Amino acid sequence: MTRIVIPIYFDYASTLCYVAWRIVRELECELEFEPLWKGVPHPLANHASEPGNPLGVIERPKLPR
Repeated sequence: MTRIVIPIYFDYASTLCYVAWRIVRELECELEFEPLWKGVPHPLANHASEPGNPLGVIERPKLPR
């Protein structure tokens, strides 16, 4: 029997997507499907924001006041 291929689109910078990957990995054999992971970057992500760098115009409004 051929395995069903299910495309899964994910933001590779997301920690929640990492959790989903761990769950899907465990379900692959049990449900007999093949996940096809397709990385999609989040369009609003500021990749210049790393620990130690000042907050930019995207990050600053997200802080609680």
